[in-house]
Amino acid sequence: MNANEHPKTGLGENHFRFWRERRQVRCQARGRGRVSERKNWRGTEAFSNMIPELGCGLSPFKRMKAKIIITPKKAVVDPQGKAVQQALEHMGYQGIQAVHVGKYLEIELKGDPAQAHQQIDDACRKLLSNPVIEDYHFELA
Repeated sequence: MNANEHPKTGLGENHFRFWRERRQVRCQARGRGRVSERKNWRGTEAFSNMIPELGCGLSPFKRMKAKIIITPKKAVVDPQGKAVQQALEHMGYQGIQAVHVGKYLEIELKGDPAQAHQQIDDACRKLLSNPVIEDYHFELA
């Protein structure tokens, strides 16, 4: 055993120095600085260099919310809608002609509105809806 090795683990001083320096570099890269230098690690001081901001303090990206409504196509038989319609009629509600059960989603995002519109349209077409049996429409607010 070397004089610089830990008695139980057998790891040398260089091993511990490497990991200590690596942890400090990772903390500095994340904008947190050394642990001893952090005063308010949950506040804006600790993370001020992580968020890109303009000179006026506003984010360069616009925050938006996409409201997406997915419904079955009119030509497709909607068994869930039929079940709800029959249950409502059985409960005594009169005059119900048709029930269509769909999905409603809200997605919060940041970025350019034109690019966000394209991304939401692409996500709806490829993942969120089944274009064979469902229609979708959305709005960005």
